[in-house]
Amino acid sequence: MRKILSLFAFGSVFALLAFGEDFSGKLIDANCYSQQKKATGCDATAKTAAFALDVSGKVFTLDTN
Repeated sequence: MRKILSLFAFGSVFALLAFGEDFSGKLIDANCYSQQKKATGCDATAKTAAFALDVSGKVFTLDTN
């Protein structure tokens, strides 16, 4: 019984951490952004190979891995 309770507590902690932070932004073309240094006009398309997120004016480049 003690193992089950410990496992449940351990799982609950990680479940709560999953709800830690939400953010919303706009998916943009990272190559376009690196050339223009602004996110306007760099919308991601079906041919985009490198992506970035524009969140409240701050741009986060996503890895290709």
